[in-house]
Amino acid sequence: MAVGQKYHISLNDDGKWQVKGEKAGKALKLFDTQKEAIAYAKTVANNQEGNIVIHKVDGKIRKQDYSKPATVKEEKAETQKEKKPASKAKK
Repeated sequence: MAVGQKYHISLNDDGKWQVKGEKAGKALKLFDTQKEAIAYAKTVANNQEGNIVIHKVDGKIRKQDYSKPATVKEEKAETQKEKKPASKAKK
């Protein structure tokens, strides 16, 4: 499977948080808060099988998210594993 696009969340010169494709000249969308930008970037990245890179105010990388989100089926399977009681050895 091909690796999707990287979407960067960073502060632009106007003080707005931008979501920008790695090689794009312009931002996809601008936001007042980093939280809003991250939520939007996650949605776009998930739809495109991409990932996000979150930058700090100073431009340094804060976090890189390379994980593919779990599907509902995978989440249910993981939940079922957690619910199973551990087998106890009789003494």
